[in-house]
This record gives sequence, structure tokens and C-alpha cells, in this order.
Amino acid sequence: AATHCYFVSLCRFLSGTCTVNIYSNVNCQSKFSIFLHHQVTKGDTCSGSKMKSHYTYLNIPDNVKTELKKLQNTLKDESYALGLQKVNLDNAHITLSVLTLSSERRKQTEEELINSTNKLLDSIKQPKVSISFRGLGCYGGRVLFVLVKKTEQLVNLKYDVDDLLEKDDIQVHDHRFIPHLTLFRLPKNKASKDDDVIKLTESTRIPQLDSFTVSNVFFKKVCDNFK
Repeated sequence: AATHCYFVSLCRFLSGTCTVNIYSNVNCQSKFSIFLHHQVTKGDTCSGSKMKSHYTYLNIPDNVKTELKKLQNTLKDESYALGLQKVNLDNAHITLSVLTLSSERRKQTEEELINSTNKLLDSIKQPKVSISFRGLGCYGGRVLFVLVKKTEQLVNLKYDVDDLLEKDDIQVHDHRFIPHLTLFRLPKNKASKDDDVIKLTESTRIPQLDSFTVSNVFFKKVCDNFK
């Protein structure tokens, strides 16, 4: 039987402050995992050796973006009441890994880095991976998202990409993985309502969303867009 659980993780960001992220509405098995991510803010740079500067991701087809926008609108009133704001789903994607660059890779221009890495990713010979969704999840009261089914195919793709990039002097910041697609995010200057957002994920059944297949992985700079 599915076991209801919460994950609590303490993450210390570059500023020296701590943020508690609670992840809810997941079936717990013998292994726990949590994926923590940080959105670059004004004043951050994308070239520092410890900075999470780039990420790999999967694109979302337009018909699925349209369905996700409808779901977002359905949840809008309840989410706004909790202080959450919609993210722009025109740029929707599924993040595979957040990355940092070696000192050698940081000597490249951004154009050289993006072009060479995407060319490298194009060389991966992978069967198409099926993507489907399985309900709502959250990181405490700060991020509300749709969960992506964590299939063996998807996990294998992520780790194959991670291995390839690490051999090319691009380090994976965290190998742990909860695939998801963000719908709402709390502005940084607002206090989160963790319990209320968790209750929303528990009580909401999302409509059936179209599945789709992907075969290409892309590489991008966090500063450009990280939703």
C-alpha cells in the first residue's frame, strides 16, 4: 500500500541562510530522495566555481503546455490565496540535473560552452522515453508542481547524461532526482504557508494529462531561465 510521507531537507544556500523544503504526497519506498534547486537572483553570477550555473532539461510539447496552463488556471484561486504566483509555462521543461563547471570549462565563452555541450548531448543514442504525470507535489509552501512519473527509462536517461557530462568536466550538483514541472512559486519576500500548500496537494486530484515521448536532452544556463 502507498505510504504517505513527508521529506524534510535542510539546504544551506550561498548566502549562508537555511531553507527547509518539505516534499509531500509521494509513495515512500526503501530509499528517500529529494531534489533541491536554487533560482539565480540578482547579484548572483553564473561563472563561480561553486555556483549551480547550468542545467540539463527535457522540452515539453505545446499540447501538454496547453493542458498544464488549464490545470494552472484551475488551481489559481487557491494558490493565490496561499501567496503563490504562477510561473510562465511557455518555458515549461523538466529539469534533469543542475550542474557546475570545472575551471577549464569556465574558460570557454558561453556560446562555445552551450554549443559544444549540446552537440555532445546529441551524440547520446537513447530510445524515446515516455513521460507522464502522477499528481501534485510541493517543496513546503514555496513551490507547487506536477509530479512526473519516475520511470526506469527516465532515470536511466538522467544518469547516462550525468555520466557523459562528468567525463567532460561538467559536474552534477546533486544526483538525487524528483522529476517535476513547476506550476506556482512563492515570491522570495513572502512567508510560506507550508501546511496549507501540503493540504492542497493532498486534496486535489488532477485531470488526466497527455503522455508524450522525448529523445533529446538540452543544456542551458541557469541565468537564462530556471522555472
